[in-house]
Amino acid sequence: MLVQRMLGVLKLKTATYEDILRDDGATIQAALIVLIAGLFTSLGVASLLSDFGTGVAGHVVANIVGWLLITVVLFVVGVILFKGKATFMQLLRIVGFSFTPHLLGILAYAVTFIPIIRAFSVAFYLAALGWSALVLFFAVRISLRFEAGRALGVLIISVFPYLIGLGIVLQLAK
Repeated sequence: MLVQRMLGVLKLKTATYEDILRDDGATIQAALIVLIAGLFTSLGVASLLSDFGTGVAGHVVANIVGWLLITVVLFVVGVILFKGKATFMQLLRIVGFSFTPHLLGILAYAVTFIPIIRAFSVAFYLAALGWSALVLFFAVRISLRFEAGRALGVLIISVFPYLIGLGIVLQLAK
């Protein structure tokens, strides 16, 4: 069921997003995706920087903190300010599943072993980031029951408090 949901999220299938919103048990699955995505992202970033000695735990923790932080910000902006129709736990689940494209970070790592296509590492990483943004847009639109323009507005407004909050967390972690 987890893999089917992940594929449905990647394919932007509304029915999959709706299923995740309804299933309280999907919270554990979302957490698992966030953890694995942190691991895969750390390998991808390490391969791009040629630094495999540090950062795995940091990326995993950063993914968890980022997941919680963006969910809080989206809840405040989307539900409290813009009167969206999701609960905090529904947003937590759907945002966790929107980390699924981050699993492509492993491709950035894998291609480093093939010198002729090593240059594609950055492309794989950037593709994963772009796909993640699109998946998050769909997640916000469907979970909050907004039309596209309003969902985009919520995301744009949410970026600034998220980045400020993330900056504060990163400074406290030093």
